[in-house]
Amino acid sequence: MNWQGTNFDRDVTLQQGSYYWLAWTETGWATPPFEDGTGVVTRMVRRLGPTAAWANGPDAAAKMRFFCELLDDKDVALVGPACKGANGDRGSLFTNTLPVLPNPDFVVQGTGFPPNALTFLVIGFNPTFTPIPLGSLAPGCYLNSDQFLLLTGQTGCCDIRSATAHGHVYFPIPIPADPKLKGFAVNWQMAAADVASSNTLPLVFTNGLRTTLN
Repeated sequence: MNWQGTNFDRDVTLQQGSYYWLAWTETGWATPPFEDGTGVVTRMVRRLGPTAAWANGPDAAAKMRFFCELLDDKDVALVGPACKGANGDRGSLFTNTLPVLPNPDFVVQGTGFPPNALTFLVIGFNPTFTPIPLGSLAPGCYLNSDQFLLLTGQTGCCDIRSATAHGHVYFPIPIPADPKLKGFAVNWQMAAADVASSNTLPLVFTNGLRTTLN
């Protein structure tokens, strides 16, 4: 089972010496296990969609990870900054799956977007591409990937029990078992329509990723 995650879509400053509570709501597609105080851990069950059957998982404690950086995955590097939309949320691109050969379950995800928004996934293959500021077209935003392929999707519009959560989008990109792809660099960036934006280019742009296939 892969990690699911997101960043804090708005800037959050944590004060030294202060205590913070982090709370989340279960997505509806999995039932996290819990320990009942006697050392007994309930069994995890999960399903992959609203009509799929529930399946038992292993007995294990619920897990979560926090990062001081956006990414720490092997063969995944951050390229360039993200920018904020009209609502103050920052678009973010990430993957919780490793770019290995083969990986039929490889997925890139975006969050912090407006709901129900047309979204573009830009894919490039230039391993030396450097971010380009978009200037007056979209102040504070950058083109963080060269443009070779363009895929489209749509962000979720509703609560987290929907098939795709509010402002979230994901793109399954299966990686084939082709040894000739080993060491190949792939760049990724997302941009989502922002109808409330006053920019000439009314899009929310994410950070970029550069994955190396291994």
